[in-house]
Amino acid sequence: MAVARSSLFSVGDKVEVTAECVSLRGALFPGEVVKVIPQENRLQVEFDLLKPKNEKETIVREMVDECTVRPAPPAEHKNDSKFAAGDIVDALYKGGWWEGTIVHQEQHSKFTVFFRFASIQVNLDASRLRHHQEWINGAWLPPLNNNNSNGEEQCEGQPETSAKGE
Repeated sequence: MAVARSSLFSVGDKVEVTAECVSLRGALFPGEVVKVIPQENRLQVEFDLLKPKNEKETIVREMVDECTVRPAPPAEHKNDSKFAAGDIVDALYKGGWWEGTIVHQEQHSKFTVFFRFASIQVNLDASRLRHHQEWINGAWLPPLNNNNSNGEEQCEGQPETSAKGE
């Protein structure tokens, strides 16, 4: 007798999807669950910020493995949004939230962020930053200090998203 699987997510949930392909490593793409297929541990996600490859389309929807999805993190309060050099942050860049480290404060609200996975530095406004959090065992936790982790997910069929420039 087959055991029915259940999903951690429901239609309408705000989520973020990670991609393991090299060019998108370290990024989380925000979207909304539009379909759940619990028997296959898959979700259809409509992405908020990705641009379609085809000019005739207006939205990007993809089927993704549930293990590549996490809930959207809670919004930060303005009082919590102070940043300093050395902070681990997520930076909104090219359609996704990229994990990085603040290396320099340019002006009051401008920061230079280094993206380890892409090996680039980008200057961004504080409004495009949030403190990095990890989703572990159903709870939001501060960044892990595990530099030995390679970040590989234990599932197949990573989403094939395209992050076009902003």
